[in-house]
Amino acid sequence: MDVATTYRGLKHPNVKEANPILGENPSLGEMLALKLIVSALLFDLSNGSPEDLLIPNTIVTLAVINNVYVLHQVGIID
Repeated sequence: MDVATTYRGLKHPNVKEANPILGENPSLGEMLALKLIVSALLFDLSNGSPEDLLIPNTIVTLAVINNVYVLHQVGIID
């Protein structure tokens, strides 16, 4: 959901990516690659423990909430 909402927002001229690793206007491939690498690292470090994934999942959930808010602010969604 994070990548999907970010990608949708980046199609609007007033929306920029906030992640400094990706820059202001990353490609879909760049966003997916970063998400895949970070997710794999976090999963490996947690040994698949749901408790260890609580904070990363919370951060991604907050990012999706923010993305939906931005999409609403620029009029992409109602």
